[in-house]
Amino acid sequence: MANFKSILKRKKTNTDALKKRIESQKKSKYDDDRKWSYELDKKGMASAVLRFLPASSKDIDYEIAKDENLDQDEIPFWTSKFEHQFKHNGKWFNSVCPTTFGDDCPVCTYNSDAIAGTGLEFTDLPDSSPVKQGVRNRARKLKYFANVLVVKDPKNPHNEGKVFVLEYPKTIQGYIEAKLFPEYDDDESIDVSDLFTGCNFKLKVYKNKANEVKYDRCEWDSPSSISEDEKELEKIWNSEFCLNDFTGDAVKPDQAEMEKQLNRVLGQGKADKAVKSEPKDQENVPDAPEAENAPEGDSDDDDFMNSLLE
Repeated sequence: MANFKSILKRKKTNTDALKKRIESQKKSKYDDDRKWSYELDKKGMASAVLRFLPASSKDIDYEIAKDENLDQDEIPFWTSKFEHQFKHNGKWFNSVCPTTFGDDCPVCTYNSDAIAGTGLEFTDLPDSSPVKQGVRNRARKLKYFANVLVVKDPKNPHNEGKVFVLEYPKTIQGYIEAKLFPEYDDDESIDVSDLFTGCNFKLKVYKNKANEVKYDRCEWDSPSSISEDEKELEKIWNSEFCLNDFTGDAVKPDQAEMEKQLNRVLGQGKADKAVKSEPKDQENVPDAPEAENAPEGDSDDDDFMNSLLE
């Protein structure tokens, strides 16, 4: 019950509490305390040391519930999903792509119709084509998720020793798979998430002159154990988050709502106008959290674009 005496006795602590409440309400909808992300410095650079962790108990249970014949060791420590995020006429469209779940996607269909309208293959369209630029802008983007132990975080040392979810692009997934599937036969295959024989990941990020986020300076440490204490390892494993909360049925989009949102952003029945005006929108895309962390090559390749016409 509201208390007038507390109003009369308001002190600095009350003001601090009010400020904290307002600041929490101002937080972006993209903020998630479960997730870790790097912070670029004034030079456009960032570094950290992370350790990828094995699949969580909840994710193991989730996968085995779908396939009881699945062995626990077969479950990867990462999950993934496709997303659409683009801006048109000052309006943002954000949605998980239904192709993540094997369903048809209205955005992918829209792109397919735009390509088909040119009478050409996507790869045959010139890069200056408004249709090609529009399709690329609206293309689905692949994002990966994994539990990580933050070993070193120079910008935020209070994160060190804690478990978070890392959302990362396929560029980093390439580093993981290169260790798992080495190019040369005499190189050892390494599961970087193994608690005893995995590797710390040295994340080194920078922006190039074109203001693109690059990850080509990242590298792996030599294989090592996170800890020799089994109880400590179990504590870390039990601290992991369920990745399917980010990529599973919980985020499956409603087709009807997705189509309504797409129509609101692009304008129903205005496909021609939408495609032609797309280059202007690309110039004004701000540095949203997702955009900053999305590197080159994160949208689908040309083979997928051409497959839309099949």
